[in-house]
Order: sequence, then structure tokens, then C-alpha cells
Amino acid sequence: MAKPDQSIIDAQLDRLDKVISFLGFKSLHSFSKEANLNHNRFYQMKLGRTTNFPDGFWDYMEAKHPDISKAYITKGIEPMVINPNLSRVEEPSLEYGRATATKVISMDNTPGYYIPYFDVSAAAGSPAFVLEESKSEPADRIHVNELQGAEVAISVYGDSMADAYPSGSIIALRRIHDVSVIPYGEAYVIETPDHRMLKYIKKGTTNETVMLVSHNPDYEPFEVPRKSIKKLWKVIGLIRRVSS
Repeated sequence: MAKPDQSIIDAQLDRLDKVISFLGFKSLHSFSKEANLNHNRFYQMKLGRTTNFPDGFWDYMEAKHPDISKAYITKGIEPMVINPNLSRVEEPSLEYGRATATKVISMDNTPGYYIPYFDVSAAAGSPAFVLEESKSEPADRIHVNELQGAEVAISVYGDSMADAYPSGSIIALRRIHDVSVIPYGEAYVIETPDHRMLKYIKKGTTNETVMLVSHNPDYEPFEVPRKSIKKLWKVIGLIRRVSS
């Protein structure tokens, strides 16, 4: 049997790195840990000792990320995302980018990249906002062709993040899977067992805490324990509805 071309395997691993980055993982190692995969198998692939992905890899991708194309990883056939209308999360995921880098796009019916919009809110006001139960079905789908990588959209509630993210605005989000390393100074939706909040995250007074800061100076910063963060999403963009 002819030995497989190592360049093919290397190309597969390169495309996998792009997928992993798209999904919000910091590294192949953190992805393997999250998926409970044998990370050493990837190392063996890099050395040319095997052409097989770790046991359970494809089952995990099909179950958790069905919109990622297997043909893209194995053969490089575009697109990477074969069904962008599907969310990779079972409830509203939140992710934010810096307010200074926010892209503003429109809601319309143009063919292209769409994400589900869930009729829930992230509090940009009092930290006493009670986490709402997420709906299993999205209320709408929003065209975000310029925001490839966004996963879901939700509304902003309150004025603590005005004028960067006004109350009633819609934000596009992407899930951050590895919360052990959080880039400070950016806007995130932080989910704890009791709250869902839209805030900037800054370094806490201890390694066990983070500081949540509002854009509106009328609101005082406050700290939360890192371990209380249930889910973390980064703001990708601000979406504006176009009047018909």
C-alpha cells in the first residue's frame, strides 16, 4: 500500500486549525480537552505515523458542530460552514467585540450568511437582571454576511453600555469556549447561574475574580468570581434594522 502524501495530512490539520479558531478555541489542545479526544493522535498525524483522526472526532463534530463541513476538513472543499442557518448552541450564545471595532450591518432578506435571533436580552443595566430561560426556537434569522463567525443574535436591555450598545439594539455573538484566558478590555455577554450581563471585562483584584465595567460612567464596576461564569460570549457586531 502506497504511503499517503504527508502534505495532504498537513493540509487537513491546517484546515482543522482554522475550524478550531472559528469555533472559538484557543488551541488544538483546548479543543481536544473539550471534546475528550486523544490529543496525541493529532501529534502522530503531524509526524506522519497515522492518517486517522482521533477516535470519536467525527462523532463529536457531527453531534456538536453539524454545520462544519467534513469535506472542508478532509478535502478542502468550500465552504467551511455548510448550513450557517443552524446555531451551534442550544440556547442564545453571546459574544462581543470591542465597541471601537464593532461592525454595523443591516437586517434584510439578502441570500448569504444568516444567524438565529433569539427573543431574549442581555442586561446592560442593573446586575440584578435575572437570567431568562432561552427559547428552543429562534424568533427570526438575521443576515450577517460581513460577520462570518457570529453564531447567534440577541437584544440589549438597559443603558449601562450606552452609547456603545444602546438599549433595544441587537448584537451578534460568538461563543468563547476557553474562559481560562480572557482578553481584557473587550465587551462580553457573561452568563452566571443568576444573571446574563453585557459588560467589558477587566482584570480583577485577585486571580479568582474579574471586574465587570459598564460603558456608561454612571454605573459602578463590580467583581464576580471567575468560577461563577457559566458561559461567555464575545460581541462580534452591532446589527441595525433597515426600515422598509
